Amino acid sequence: MLNPGYHGSFACTVLERLESHFEGFVNRVERFQIEDLTASMIWSRYGRKMALAEVCTRFVPDPGDTHGACLFRYDKACILRCPVCPGRCSRYKLVSNDLERGEPFRQ
Repeated sequence: MLNPGYHGSFACTVLERLESHFEGFVNRVERFQIEDLTASMIWSRYGRKMALAEVCTRFVPDPGDTHGACLFRYDKACILRCPVCPGRCSRYKLVSNDLERGEPFRQ
């Protein structure tokens, strides 16, 4: 699999639900012809409320992220939902700087 982020079964369920809520919100804004500034203020409050309501039982805060992202999120995928890697494939390359420092790859 080249990009697990596009595989639906590996997607972060919290992000999927938030995206669905946002799409519904945009549809209502268009239907009621709400101005952009007003819609932005409404989503600012509504979006925060929705984000707090959406909880994943496996959520771990990423200490390197200031926006409260999950440590297990990679783009739109949840790495905990991806299949376990069976080992190194023939195209695997270790970055020499990481090897010298003895550190694993970090995004």
